[in-house]
Formats: sequence, C-alpha cells, structure tokens
Amino acid sequence: MIVKKIKNFSYLFLFLSLLAGCSTITKVFISESPRDRYEQKIRRAGLLETALGKAWALAGQKALLDSLTVSIPYREEGYFYPDKAEASGFRFHLKRGEKLSLSVEKDTLQKFLIFADLFVSGGSNNKPERVDFADKGIIEYTADRDETYILRLQPEILKGGRYTLTIKTGPSLSFPVSGKDARAIESIFGDRRDGGRRRHEGVDIFAHRDTPVLSASNGVVIRTGEDRLGGKIVLISNLKNLSFYYAHLDSQLVKAGTYVKEGDEIGLVGNTGNARYTPSHLHFGIYASGHGAINPYPFIYNLQKAPIDPELRSKNLGQLVRLKSPKAFLRQSMDKRSRIIMPLGRNSVFMLNAASRNFYRVETPDGRKGFISNPVLETVEKPILRKNFRKDEEILDMPGKGASLIASLTAEEELPLYGEFNNYYLVGYKDGYGWIARQI
Repeated sequence: MIVKKIKNFSYLFLFLSLLAGCSTITKVFISESPRDRYEQKIRRAGLLETALGKAWALAGQKALLDSLTVSIPYREEGYFYPDKAEASGFRFHLKRGEKLSLSVEKDTLQKFLIFADLFVSGGSNNKPERVDFADKGIIEYTADRDETYILRLQPEILKGGRYTLTIKTGPSLSFPVSGKDARAIESIFGDRRDGGRRRHEGVDIFAHRDTPVLSASNGVVIRTGEDRLGGKIVLISNLKNLSFYYAHLDSQLVKAGTYVKEGDEIGLVGNTGNARYTPSHLHFGIYASGHGAINPYPFIYNLQKAPIDPELRSKNLGQLVRLKSPKAFLRQSMDKRSRIIMPLGRNSVFMLNAASRNFYRVETPDGRKGFISNPVLETVEKPILRKNFRKDEEILDMPGKGASLIASLTAEEELPLYGEFNNYYLVGYKDGYGWIARQI
C-alpha cells in the first residue's frame, strides 16, 4: 500500500491539483476546440462568407437541433460526403458519475479531419453547451450531472470519407471491494430504512469478512472513527468536491491526513454498527459538497456491455440507394417503438449515411435524417423502368419546396426512372439525376 501523510492541510488543494495530472487541468482552461480553430482559419481565408462556408456553419448548428437518439453502447460505420456540407448529431443520456469513452477512427489512407464536440443538451439559456471535445479522435468525459448529451461530428469543408464511431460508458471510480464487481451489490441507493423514516444513502456490497476494502479514488483521508450506524468508518475526500464514505468495516488500515491512491487498501469488510446482525458487507456512499448524498451506483457499476460491431454493408455506404422492401419506417432512434419520422414505400430513394447493427442511418432527399430497421436496399445504378414524360415537364434538383429548375422538356421523352420520393420520380437526365413531380 502506497500512502503518504499530509501534515499541512493548507497545501491540500494544491497537492491534489498536481496529482490530478497536468493534461486534465490544462484542458479545463482551453476554450478553443479544434473545430473553433478551423472555423477561425476559414474565416480569415474569407471562406465562411461564401455559400459553402455558410452551409458548413449551418450544418453544424442543425446537427445539434436535429440530433438522433442512440443507446449506449453504440458503434457505427459511417460516411461523410466530400461534395456537401454536413454534420451528424447523436443524443444520449448519461448519469452522474458515468465515464464516457468515445472514439472516431478513420482509415489511415484517408486524409481528412472530423471534429467531435460534446454538448450538454440543456445548457445556459436552455441551449446546448459544449463541455468537451476530441483530442486526436478521442473523448474521455465523466458526467457531473444526470443529463442528456449531444455528440456532434463534422468533417472539414469539401472533404470526407469513411469512419467508425464508438461510444461506450463505464464507471469513473474503481470498485471498492477487492475481487468483487457490481453483482455483489444487493441494496441500492434510496431504499427505505427504519420503517420509511430514512432512506439508504449508498449501496451495500456483500463480501466475506476481512475482504480488503479499496479506495475508489485518489484522495485524502478526512476522518476515521466509529459511529452508531456506520460502525467503523473511513471518510475520504477527492479534488472534485466529493467525499467517499466506507462503513461497517471490521478494521481500518489508514489514518486521518493520509493520502491514498486509487486501489490502496483502506480497511477490511465487516458488519460493525447497525449491520452487526447482517452478513458482512461494505456500505459505500458518496457525498457531494452542497448537495448531500448522491447515487454511487453509476460511479462504480462495472458490468458494461461492449458495443456491437456494425453489420458493415460497406459497399453501399455513401451512395444513393432505394428501398426494395415493401415498406419501412424512418425513426428517431433505433428503438422500434420510437417516434416515426415518416413511412417509406418500395423504391423510396435516400442517402445511406451509416450502418449500425441491423439498422441503417439515412437521409431523405428533403433532408430528414433517421434510422431504418433491417431494410433490403439496392443502389440506383440500374433504372427500374423507362417512362414517358410529356412536353414542358420540369426537372428539379430536389423533390418538394425550395427546389431549383434544372431543365424543362421540350418534347415528350422517355427517361429512365430510378426511384421515387414524396410524389416525385427520380429520373436520369443527361449526365445526372433530376426529379419530376408525379401527376396525380
């Protein structure tokens, strides 16, 4: 056990700050993210005032407003299109004490930047507020509140390609009983005690008597002693205004003023205090300065699921595809009970943005984004049929409002038909595609 006695508590905060690690402290004071620096760079070059620059900035804003809901752990193989300004938003919930681990990986041959920024959904003025950003494609972030978070991914202008996104969570603290994991927890935070007169302000971790109790975090022992409820206890404080309470110990192995590292032995499991008639266990509690007891479960729960590898139908990623299934539903999340954005019929056309498990993440021709469950897709390389269109028919660059005119037919023409969307046909015209309104 590595311990060190701190005799002068006036230097305690400085001491803990240094031990916390320079990289963590440095990042707190960095206000500029890689995306911020890139935006300044293109602004100085005059690009942000161009149509393309404005579209890039707007895409970043829309990704926060139109984010899709994902369940963690989450992994997808995705694609960003080099010829358009785009960004993707992913919404998920974290509990206080959970540690988020996020990575964005690209093929080593692909030379483009993807900016990853993490936001709290309900920040100041009820607007998303950035709380972290990726360094070299990685974010490690511990949630300091129960909140909905948004991850925004955005490539640099006129560059894109394939990437793999992985999002997972885990505990931010070490498990406090040697050789045990979350399966040993049998009494949770908030359970009623003494006929409902008080609530349980921690979790109980059951183990054999004299099993080593470990410090869940670096910190300083503030108090050891014995009281009526907790029996023999150890109280440890860390840098982040949290105190950790270890109770019902058979014996204590540290003294007040001792600095302990994560994983150091601080006591032995027992059943002292009001646990003397129960099987031996550790009562572990967390107290936040100014807030009292908080739920320690997310801090130490260590039975996280590994992200499921996406079913990589990679030959279709980044391509315009059409639905071969009779019907499908575009949904807000990968939960089949989630909100339906819109129904889609056979031959509906959309862009294939990503694959995750048995879902596709897609974007419709009118800009709506969502997930489709296990559809049968094909590319639009071959036409479905050839169809006659009348004179004066307008060919548009997109289906629906806001479309621009590409051309008008000067005579009846037979054109290849590749798919449809919202009462529009996707047709081949000259060297590209266009949309013609279906006549009802």
